[in-house]
Amino acid sequence: MSASAFVKHLPQQGNPTEDDRVSRAPYNFVPLPERVVRAVDEAGELPDHDRFSPEGYPHSGWFEVRLTTETPLFIRAPLRSQQFAKPDENNPDYTKRTKNTPNFFHRGEITEPVIPGSSLRGMLRSLIEVIGYGKLTQVTERGMIYRAVGDTSSLGGAYRDQTLGPNKKLAATLHFDYPSSHLQGGYLCRYQGDWAIRPARRDAATFDESIIRVPFEQLGQLRSASRGNHKVHPIWVKPARREDHPRGNGGLVLTMTETPASIEHRDPQDRSDNKDGKLSAWLIESGVLSGKKAQYAIFAPDQNAKAIPIPHDMWEHYTDDRDLTRGSDERASRPLGKDKELLAGDGDPLFYLVDAKGKLAFFGPTMMFRLPYKRTPKDLIPAPLRQPLDIDLADALFGYIRSNTDFEEANLERPRQGDKAWAYAGRLSVSDAQLAPDENTDDLFLEPLTPRILGTPKPTTFQHYLVQGADASKHVRTPEDAIRASREALEKVNLSHYDSPSRDMNERECGQRTVLRGTKRYWHQGPRTTAQLAEHPSKLKLDSKQHTRMRPIAPTKSFVFRVRFDNLSDIELGALCWALHPRGHQGKEYRHQLGMGKPLGMGSIRLDAQLHLISRSTRYQSLFATDGNHWQQGEQQRPCPVASDTVAGWIDQFEQHQLAQLNAPKDCQRLADLRRIGALLRLMDYRVSGMQDKPFMPSQ
Repeated sequence: MSASAFVKHLPQQGNPTEDDRVSRAPYNFVPLPERVVRAVDEAGELPDHDRFSPEGYPHSGWFEVRLTTETPLFIRAPLRSQQFAKPDENNPDYTKRTKNTPNFFHRGEITEPVIPGSSLRGMLRSLIEVIGYGKLTQVTERGMIYRAVGDTSSLGGAYRDQTLGPNKKLAATLHFDYPSSHLQGGYLCRYQGDWAIRPARRDAATFDESIIRVPFEQLGQLRSASRGNHKVHPIWVKPARREDHPRGNGGLVLTMTETPASIEHRDPQDRSDNKDGKLSAWLIESGVLSGKKAQYAIFAPDQNAKAIPIPHDMWEHYTDDRDLTRGSDERASRPLGKDKELLAGDGDPLFYLVDAKGKLAFFGPTMMFRLPYKRTPKDLIPAPLRQPLDIDLADALFGYIRSNTDFEEANLERPRQGDKAWAYAGRLSVSDAQLAPDENTDDLFLEPLTPRILGTPKPTTFQHYLVQGADASKHVRTPEDAIRASREALEKVNLSHYDSPSRDMNERECGQRTVLRGTKRYWHQGPRTTAQLAEHPSKLKLDSKQHTRMRPIAPTKSFVFRVRFDNLSDIELGALCWALHPRGHQGKEYRHQLGMGKPLGMGSIRLDAQLHLISRSTRYQSLFATDGNHWQQGEQQRPCPVASDTVAGWIDQFEQHQLAQLNAPKDCQRLADLRRIGALLRLMDYRVSGMQDKPFMPSQ
């Protein structure tokens, strides 16, 4: 076994030192590892599956695990093929939509709940990945999308650099193009079977501009039009040159084109280009924000201009973002097409941004549309921590399948079929969890309920998902009455986002200003009542697109399942024991999590496991056990609890191996002494004070 190179200068999260700078969420993160610990250096070192107890891998057997619910647990039952054949997304009653069926997972009778083995397997694997210091490859390569028009943080500056361009003057005076010449108007069109952009007219008649600003006082007939929802209107508009327009008293100057005359409504069937000095255009009514004083219009399409193809990935990126509800039932139910905010039809007007070389960067339905970050979340994981061909402990235990891309990126030839480097089957299996035989089935379920919307901050909330530096107030040297304003301004400027500039460092050092926070886990929130889970009646609408229904398992109910394994090493057996029964600090109560509703405190479970080891040679030497009344199972000893001293030796071997691979300081005697594992244990502690019934940051 070996480990990857250490990632030096890995950014560390700085905790706020003052209460007014604290932002709460129902989750937190286990930090990124400083290095990846490999289970083997070469795939060929993994044990074969066609023989028992090869050298170095002597352990086979199973864990008998009792799972007890501490808080309500819900895993939704799958839909039958007949239900899929009859989609009912438009049913006006959300409680009757098929996807909201409240039944718990089952294999037959609805009254006989089953916890699927796949869920239990995923729960265990996620823990093995953390404690085994595994690689981080299951991270999206699709960038986030953002908009930060008036944002005063570092992100707002990055957004304005693209849409307005750089400041034309010294910092004391702000002078921008509004918008940048790289931001233009056009129309969605079909091109060679895909989507493309037909540029708007841009010639001498339009003063080489494709868009024009229309102040509210020039809206003419449309001034009384309903403003709020996104709409488009056919108009006649008088063009103008770009001129400097001072704004406010702060020295801000915007260079923009603004129509000098009122616009007129145009018959959409009128195909002429000119009417009394006014040109054909479409007004984009994008709604009214506080302080907004104008709308923008796009001149008619230029039929002689070459269409700009929209790359397939870019179109998918846009539509994925377009179809997000962002916490709004109105947005979820809004149809697509003409006169709607969401681009979907041939001829829909739009705005688009090109880079310095004229290449399409992105597009949107309004001038200040949402832009994709240049970096993806995966880019914010240092390269040594995301090498797909590394075989970590999770791969060795649960198995893996590589892709052609994995070998291409490593400049290696694809191995032959059957080679362990290409694919390897796992050496453990997890059964479904059935209701314990001694469990009382009375009050097994809670009454069906509509849970509160899980409106927790999403990955676009970079303040949470990316490492942020230490409290900026530590570096402020101002009079007492100015500390707050100075601190907040400095914090905003120093906020790290997905496109924060990199640092100049060598390949073994982390040259990024920020990285992903790490592995996301939810806080336990203690006992939960139905009243704490259910949505308030005043917030329920029958036609809701966001609410669902569920019928959770009640707390204190027990299930049993097995984790079977073959050919494990001492270290691997110790790791599996640790994952089933975390070895933390005395007196703590560590709990696992499973199922839906974790942001609400659901899914906290207790595991009690007993280890059964078997000797294959003993098992097959005789048919019956020595008493002659039972089948010979080959058990080496009586079952022993994973928390007992009997199992401690294997856990010790695992922990000492990890500490050695990580070059841990001498004062770290156990895995729990490491800062990273300490964070994991803190998140698994069922009795952590201060997190119950706390208000969380709203959805972003």
